[in-house]
Amino acid sequence: MFAERNISATHTAFASTRVMATVAAIGQGVGTAASFASFENKLPSDISDKRDLIISIQQRLIGDDAFLIGITNIDSADLARISKITASSQLPNGKAENVISGRIRSTHGKKGVTEGRIIPGTHRWKK
Repeated sequence: MFAERNISATHTAFASTRVMATVAAIGQGVGTAASFASFENKLPSDISDKRDLIISIQQRLIGDDAFLIGITNIDSADLARISKITASSQLPNGKAENVISGRIRSTHGKKGVTEGRIIPGTHRWKK
């Protein structure tokens, strides 16, 4: 397993390139997958085609507050998912009950996730 960055940048831009958060997120994913492989008494390469293990790894990452585009929290033990949600006001594209939709980040707008990979109305907080 490998947790590193692969980027291409000119010598002028390289000094301003920031990759710490990216490498940290990659490391979190690799570390979680390695932990699952060890627990299952397998090599990391043995789990890449095991759909059930991949889903378990993804759910663990979401539980640890990682953001995985297109992956929904389906953890039945997550009490927030069965909570009753109320709000004094809400936006049409930000219904209060969407906080328990299983999506953990807002993915809207020009800098958001590609169309087709979002759920309309995914929660978003505004002041």
